[in-house]
Parts: sequence; structure tokens; C-alpha cells
Amino acid sequence: MGDDSQYTLSILHGDDLQQLVEDVYIQETERIKSQPFDSPVERDKYLELCGSAHDTALNNLKSALDAVQKFFPIDPTKGDIANNTLTYVELGINVAFQTLRNYSVRLSYVQKLSDHANALLSALEELDPQNVINARRLANDAIKYRDAMVRYLQNYKNGLSTAFSNWVKSQGLTFAELVEKFQLELGYEGEFSDLEDTQKLEVYKKIITESGQEDIFQMEMDITEVGGVAVFLLTAGIMVWDIFTSAHIETFARDTVQTFANISGGLIGNVIADVAATIVADTILASEIFLTGVALLSGIGATFIIAEIAGLFLDMIFGSGGKKVFSTDNIKCYVAPLPDGAEIANQILHDKNIQASAQRLGAKA
Repeated sequence: MGDDSQYTLSILHGDDLQQLVEDVYIQETERIKSQPFDSPVERDKYLELCGSAHDTALNNLKSALDAVQKFFPIDPTKGDIANNTLTYVELGINVAFQTLRNYSVRLSYVQKLSDHANALLSALEELDPQNVINARRLANDAIKYRDAMVRYLQNYKNGLSTAFSNWVKSQGLTFAELVEKFQLELGYEGEFSDLEDTQKLEVYKKIITESGQEDIFQMEMDITEVGGVAVFLLTAGIMVWDIFTSAHIETFARDTVQTFANISGGLIGNVIADVAATIVADTILASEIFLTGVALLSGIGATFIIAEIAGLFLDMIFGSGGKKVFSTDNIKCYVAPLPDGAEIANQILHDKNIQASAQRLGAKA
């Protein structure tokens, strides 16, 4: 599996990763059940969303592991491809459950990951190992996606983009203006939303590298690689969003955090308006797109907006470069504190190390 000490997160595999998925799910359902929903039917709908994120992740892990167990003993070429696909899936699920605390956002991520991994595994099933060109291409694809996920986790919250984030804030750039600046530098004309997804990914990659972060992709992606483009366009969008918002989030006042935490739910437009009313003399911080994106992705304090449209909203933000977002005025949401998957992963690893130490001491006695 490699050296996991290179990451800022506790990277889990196998049974430990499945435990993370289960533990996060259990804590999330407890939080959801404690929230004041309009009706039991409404509460069950949000519990179902939470369950879908959990089930999709576990099914994805099982499919990848089944492929390894099927091919490794009988076909080294297919076995290696399956193993690299499994690593890609495991790292992707670590990303989903440790860096995306909002399960309504996480669901969109694991669905994209699942669609892509299933496409890789389907191609693996159909692969003729004697077709050297196809075998090499699929092997390279599996390595390419695995390594991109490795680099994302290596770069996660490493602090290298702090100066760039402060510069963006000092320039008073909105997210849309930041994206447009680098789009034009690459010579891509017209609306960001009209670009090919691979071109959008190139714009986000340029912002990431200009910020001081490593290019996590280090590869050319063909537009026919629909699944991979979808996963990494969302991944890159989240990275750029974090770069853009990090300096701003530090300036949230205590009454903003408390106001948001005291809201149980309502129409998203009204919720955001109530929070914006606590923010003085910062038009970017008080803007609807900023507050909605932060409330979905980063949280305000440890509190998040949970909503059925979370994945669609982020796809719209990142697909349009922050320019074209549908109205949320009439869309219902709830506000809830959500568990920290990274802390849960740390605890799982800590408990495992204590147990291993106890076993070693017992063996010496």
C-alpha cells in the first residue's frame, strides 16, 4: 500500500476503512435524528441520503476488492490493474469520509468515484490480456488515477497556498474573478461554462500550481475519460475553493458562527440572508455564493447546510467557474453539526496501535 506517513491524514485501508465508513455513518445518523425536522418523512429522506453515501462507498470497496481476489491468482496483468484500482478507490473513500464532512456533498463525490471505478472494472472484465495496447492503456489509466489521488492526499491542508490565499483576498477577487483571470491566461475565451471539462480542469490546475501546490494530476486527460474527468473536476474545484476561501474564513466573527449554529433549517436563501446580516463591510464574505459554498463544504464553525441539492449546487459552481448558480431561494435545507471523519480515522488508527502494542507486550510476557 505504500508509506502512509507521507500524508497529513490517517490513511486507512481494508477493515479499518470500512470501520471509518461505518463509524461516520453511525455518528451522522445520530446527529440527523436529533435535529428538528418538519416531519418524520422529511427526516427519513435525509437519513436515506446519508445511507446512500455509506452504501455507495462500501459497494465500491467490495467491487474493487472482488476484482483483486478474482484476477490476482490467475492473471498478473489484470491483477495489477485491479490492485491499482482498489488503491484508487480506497484513497478516494478516505478523501470522501475524511475531508468532506457534509454527507450531502460526500454522496455526490462517492457517486462520481463509483461511476469511474465501475467503468475501470468493467473495462478490466472485458480486457483481453493478449491485446498489449489495450492492456497497457488500462494499466496506465489505473496507475494515473491512483497516483493523482495519492498526490491530492499528500497536498491536503499542507499550508503551502497560504500566501496565495492572502493575496487573492487582498486583491478583493471573487471566486468567479479568480477563475476568469487564469482562464484568460491560458487563452480560453468565452464563458467558463462553455469550455470542455478538460479545459476547465486545466484552469483549476493552473490556479492550484500558481498557489504553490503541486500539480496533483501531472497528466493529460482525454475528454472521453468521462468518469475520471468528473471525479477530478470536482476534486480540483474543491481544492481551488479551499484556496480561495481559507483566508476569508479566518475572519468569520463569533456572532456569525453562533447565528448559523442556532438556525435549525429553512429555505436556503433565508438561511444565508440571516447569516449575511451578521457580516459587516465584506461583500465577498457576505455574498450568497460564498456563504452557501462554505456552509456546504467547509462549514461555518462545525455546522453545515445539508440539502438534497448539495452536489448539484457544487457542480454548478465549479462547472461555471462561480458565475452561474441557480436560485436557492425556494430550496429547503437543514442546518446541523456533523462529525469530523479525520478525527474518527485518527481514533481508529490510535486504537489499532494500542491493541498492537498490547499484543506485543503480551507475547513477551
